[in-house]
Amino acid sequence: YNEFEDLDIIKNKAIEYLEKKEQKKKKDIDDFEFKLRTKLEDELKSRNSMFKTYFENKISVNSINHILQKEFKENISISFDIKEAYFENIDKLVFFPPFIRIKINDLELEDKLYIHYNEAKLKLISIAIYFAIAKKYEDEKGFNLLVLDDFITSLDMSNRKLIVQYILKDFKDYQKIILTHNIQ
Repeated sequence: YNEFEDLDIIKNKAIEYLEKKEQKKKKDIDDFEFKLRTKLEDELKSRNSMFKTYFENKISVNSINHILQKEFKENISISFDIKEAYFENIDKLVFFPPFIRIKINDLELEDKLYIHYNEAKLKLISIAIYFAIAKKYEDEKGFNLLVLDDFITSLDMSNRKLIVQYILKDFKDYQKIILTHNIQ
């Protein structure tokens, strides 16, 4: 009878038992992480869909393009390319929010609009977006306020004239506050 053999057998059994227990714990953690990842992905898919619907309902591309083409006499149209929110590394749960990219004439220019269009053209687009949003949220009770702060700096006189005509026509019932350093 060798008591060291018994100790080895007990030690091996204990190691085997602990390894099985560790494998089960790892499997349980992997199962939990998989379920969590699936739940997060499903929730994110739902949230992305809700965000896209909300954004499209709040900002009318048709109104913006109408202002650009009919009021500002520009031969461009815009659309929005919404990149959905996502998790890049599920282990660390690094979240990237949705990203909204403006496309001009449906061209894929990534984030390089300023390379293909001058500052004035981009300024007209931003002003058209602002005006479309302002018109969408007009107050039915008649309290409408339009505040513009140095918004025509990068525009030439012909564009300024079109914008002023548009403001006077479409925002005639608004109180208007226009701040500028431009004497004209």
